[in-house]
Amino acid sequence: MVKTATIYIAVCALAASLACAVSTPLTPAPTTRDVPASAADGSTLKASAPRLISPINNDVVPNEQPTLIITGATGDFASRPFFYEFQLTNDAGDLVRGDTIDGLQWALPLTLAFDSPYKWRARAVLQGATGPWSSTGRFFTPRPPQLSKPSRTSSFEEWRKWFEEVRNLRGVGPTVSVGALAATRADLLAVEADWQNGWRGDYRARMFLPVPGCNPTAANNPSPPSCAFERTVDVGNIGETWKWIPR
Repeated sequence: MVKTATIYIAVCALAASLACAVSTPLTPAPTTRDVPASAADGSTLKASAPRLISPINNDVVPNEQPTLIITGATGDFASRPFFYEFQLTNDAGDLVRGDTIDGLQWALPLTLAFDSPYKWRARAVLQGATGPWSSTGRFFTPRPPQLSKPSRTSSFEEWRKWFEEVRNLRGVGPTVSVGALAATRADLLAVEADWQNGWRGDYRARMFLPVPGCNPTAANNPSPPSCAFERTVDVGNIGETWKWIPR
């Protein structure tokens, strides 16, 4: 009788243990299958950093819209096409522009300031994951071009050449506008010229040379300055394409 009771108690204890094991679900171990792990540098893409080709090493670029060039990154497990994120900052580290492109050459979509230093870097991007940043490149934009300054004895053709240089330098676009007149007025004043509206209030822009000693009124005044004009050039109405008609 004693042995039977002992066996019965052992069986019950085993059954109770099994019941507890079945009723308590196991918690699965955490997985990072869908969440890429971050490396020490913050990257989440298994790829190398791209290498900067140009401009680097304080190069002076040929214009204010340079093209930034890199070599492609390499995947750790297989060769694959990546997109590339480019980042451009000023010398103080403030972000100027950042773009992600499908290619190894980023033609800057903006005009930078003359004679200024900039820094840039790039990294591979794929399906929301980002690779490590490249090293940082630094370059300088060119100095502003020296304009061919005309004089009172210069021909109209020499004035026209100078005017085209001013328009190109200031990036005023293909049409006459109030903004274009304001952007170029300092250049005109530097060679003793100025802008003037039309005689009948039609806001026809004119470049003129006042008689020495005359103090012309501000640009965009509907009434013409009370100055005698040595020479006048009609460059078109506001909203029209620039032209060059000596008067």
